[in-house]
Amino acid sequence: MKWRRITTWIALGAAALSVAALVTLRSDWFREQVRLKLIREIGIATGARVEIGAFGYNWRNLQVELRGLVLHGREQPSQAPFFRSRRILLTLGPATIFERRLELRQLRVENPELHVYVAEDGTTNLPRPSTPMHGDVIEDLLRLKVAEAQIVDGQAEVALRKFGFAGRISGLDARLRYAASPGRYESLLKIERIETGALPPL
Repeated sequence: MKWRRITTWIALGAAALSVAALVTLRSDWFREQVRLKLIREIGIATGARVEIGAFGYNWRNLQVELRGLVLHGREQPSQAPFFRSRRILLTLGPATIFERRLELRQLRVENPELHVYVAEDGTTNLPRPSTPMHGDVIEDLLRLKVAEAQIVDGQAEVALRKFGFAGRISGLDARLRYAASPGRYESLLKIERIETGALPPL
């Protein structure tokens, strides 16, 4: 009888946790936490000022829709932003919710635009981490895992050179770091498979 009562309590506890998790996933509070986490992680990783035109969240499959995502670098107000995309669909993995990294099961980026400007003195509009770092500090900015990714109808402008890009990526594992001295980004990238059209030489 004692073991039966223990088993019953365990089952009831598991059922209560399941109900609580379901209620949390469906709540407006959780939706807002997902939105804020994405903005925070993107901003920390890139140093860009992040804007999201519209945010949608489907709790059943943990799918997020971003419309009008814009990343502002150090470009002039009259210039196009460093990055923008008409629509991004991403399906979150559990690590995105519970850990300090982005884990995506699926990612689809539609109509992305990338603008990199190079001034006469060699400086660019590439964003930098907003947190000032000095000395030999190396900070992990982004840990990203993507099972499947697709880029659709992309356009890039790099030093006044324009070209289109699109492709598919599988098994992406990336880490982005920033070294305060001499002030540079360091990236570690692993991709199992990539399919893309030919890009023009830069």
